[in-house]
Amino acid sequence: MSATSAAEKVIYQYTLVKKVRPKPFWLISHGSCLLLFGIVSGAFVPSLNWVVPIAAVLLYMAIEFIVVCALSWSRPEWSVYSSRYRWTGSFPWIGYFPVQAVPLRYFRISSIHTMWIGCSAAGLYFAWLHDSGALYAAFAVLWTAVPRVWIIAAFRTGSRDEFLIRFQDKEFSLYVS
Repeated sequence: MSATSAAEKVIYQYTLVKKVRPKPFWLISHGSCLLLFGIVSGAFVPSLNWVVPIAAVLLYMAIEFIVVCALSWSRPEWSVYSSRYRWTGSFPWIGYFPVQAVPLRYFRISSIHTMWIGCSAAGLYFAWLHDSGALYAAFAVLWTAVPRVWIIAAFRTGSRDEFLIRFQDKEFSLYVS
């Protein structure tokens, strides 16, 4: 962990509690996992259509957008947080992700709801697709959810409403008031 300056430790009235930077090994292994799974599944099932995983990830991102909007409408105090989410393409934060500081509780609830709904939607693929296509879709959904679950696990101690999580390019920080 590198030393952080006093200016980085305080944003407005919030104090830095923890800053986490994903290790390059984690980023490389996360990215190569999807590539390896695609190569292996393509070798065993050459007729596997590449549209299935892309559609699964896009479906997951659409579900995430709906869940974030529904959560912001469910509670009046959370109505401001849906505007802090944007579509990002920077690895590993791919999809609909917060670009400003949001409460950790809000991020945790939206990520867990999105993961379960996405897994359920991928489970529905088994009715229409071949088993290998449905498994690849489920893997694509879980692969997209892994960075969010990793963030939740990294900040498992913070469950109160005064914790804020903030994302930068290659790191994320936890602040408390």
